Amino acid sequence: MRARLRPWTPRRILEKISRVHGRALHAAEVAEPERAAALRVFAANLEKSFYGFEPDFFQQNLLRIVDDVISVIKGSIELWPTLVEVCYFQKDRKGLPKTKVRNQKKMTSSRGPSVLGSKSPICASHK
Repeated sequence: MRARLRPWTPRRILEKISRVHGRALHAAEVAEPERAAALRVFAANLEKSFYGFEPDFFQQNLLRIVDDVISVIKGSIELWPTLVEVCYFQKDRKGLPKTKVRNQKKMTSSRGPSVLGSKSPICASHK
């Protein structure tokens, strides 16, 4: 039988990140000076990113971020039927526009493109 996973809550996220923060600070105590400085910077960045590990402040900002993302997803879902409808009716009227893109091939060496043909000014200069 599979073990049941605990849901991710803001408090659980903060607990895990707090442990990572503590491990980074502990490792900085025994590391070489250059590595210790990097670990302290990492720990400070974690603390800033997670709002000083303040549960209420972290939860408030996490919910704001999630709400923003949900709004973007809902907006996209609401827009999709309109786009499909426009394309459907435009197709029946006169067809959707078709554009042929004429991209040039990338150069493969310092001498110029290998597949462009002799009409290319780059190839003509190397003759």
